Amino acid sequence: TLGFYSLGQRVLGMPTSLIGTSISQVFFQAATEEKQKTGKAINTFDSTVKKLVLIGVPCFTILFFVVEHLFAIVFGENWRIAGTYAKILMPLFAVQFVMSSVSNINNVFEKQKVALSWQVILLVLSLAVVVFANMTNLSFINFLMFFSFVICAHYLFLYLIMRVISRGKL
Repeated sequence: TLGFYSLGQRVLGMPTSLIGTSISQVFFQAATEEKQKTGKAINTFDSTVKKLVLIGVPCFTILFFVVEHLFAIVFGENWRIAGTYAKILMPLFAVQFVMSSVSNINNVFEKQKVALSWQVILLVLSLAVVVFANMTNLSFINFLMFFSFVICAHYLFLYLIMRVISRGKL
């Protein structure tokens, strides 16, 4: 099960990480310039989020419907379950794709304590989901669904925080 999960996570994470890193670097430069001029970076933040959503939604939506079949074709029928796991995690990877690229806003505004707090909460939530799943004997599929939902919600909360930061209000 862990091997299937790991493969799904690596396959989904690799392209999003490469693209996200490139976009993140461009975002950091543009947000820094806007902050120096206006004291805010909301225009750069909103523009980048919009572009990432316009790129990510179609790609992840298409991938959502074909990922199981792709895993079966590329890795063999025995690995189809890894595609199922990847499908369950798809919304989480879509949200991470957008949020990881603009999370540099914390560095632009020197809000490393906010970033640290968010990461600590992410760790606590992840552990809490694992403990809850263990205590309630959730199946691995149900665990992945619950984990994906909880972490997606946490990333959406991060979006709200970063939007406030980009306005120069935190």
